[in-house]
Amino acid sequence: MCDRACLFCADRYGRVADPDGYVDETRLGELRLLQRPDYMATRRAAIEEALRRASQHEPSTQVAWTGMDCLASPLFDDALALAHALGFTEMELQSPGTRLTESGFARQLARSGVGGVSLTAHGHRAETFDYVNGRPGSHAAFWQAARAVLEAGMKLRVSAPILQQNLAELPELAAELAALDAPVTLFYYHDQDSLIPHYPRLAVPFDQLRPALERVRERVAPRRVTLTGVPPCALSHALREHFPWDYGRGGGHHSHARFESLPICSSCPHASACPGAPIQYLAHFGTWTDNALLDA
Repeated sequence: MCDRACLFCADRYGRVADPDGYVDETRLGELRLLQRPDYMATRRAAIEEALRRASQHEPSTQVAWTGMDCLASPLFDDALALAHALGFTEMELQSPGTRLTESGFARQLARSGVGGVSLTAHGHRAETFDYVNGRPGSHAAFWQAARAVLEAGMKLRVSAPILQQNLAELPELAAELAALDAPVTLFYYHDQDSLIPHYPRLAVPFDQLRPALERVRERVAPRRVTLTGVPPCALSHALREHFPWDYGRGGGHHSHARFESLPICSSCPHASACPGAPIQYLAHFGTWTDNALLDA
């Protein structure tokens, strides 16, 4: 469940937001399922079994709570309590952060064994953030949640998508996130094939991405902000030296091995010479600090 309607989810799943959250058939279908005792009992039993099995046979297992907004699930509180009772510590979770704004909730999570929280920022200005996030007040909630996580002694991780809707203010967004005591990742959003029909409305062409990242480079210290989802061949040598690269964190849109299958690369003037990225690129050129097609 989730009380947001972020643009990328709204485009892919047809969800529509109002001040109270989703009101479409998908949302109603979720609520109907949660009202079915048999469904809830089955899900609760499956979660409990998985936690007990992991605690008995895989003591080094790390528990991560994620998927839409895990905190909005009516099963979360009991599942977290069980995980903590079974001895799991340093658990992590990913959430839009609505419940983290509740008084004392972040400290309760910390006492229950949650050691890290991942949040996503969608814009520097409140108007942009709330528009991309699909819910009024999301900007204020993000910053309140971020402060609550840090004050509770948990580790904070922050990511931000690079979209048409927030590109103009990306340098300011990156700079204010870099001021937090948290790792920061900017991710270039081109998710699985389901997003491709909506690509022109959301995604940023390379010729717009490069100058935006140059402006970010002027605002943040070297190696402070990580990039992911961007093929190294798209950027200059100076940009590749300034930003650390991350190919693995966060989901499918960060780990494509064949960028040339996506619209952004099919229009690249170097496409005929491209070995593919990131895996094929690294195998062909060596490290990302070495040659790039744009520097050739």
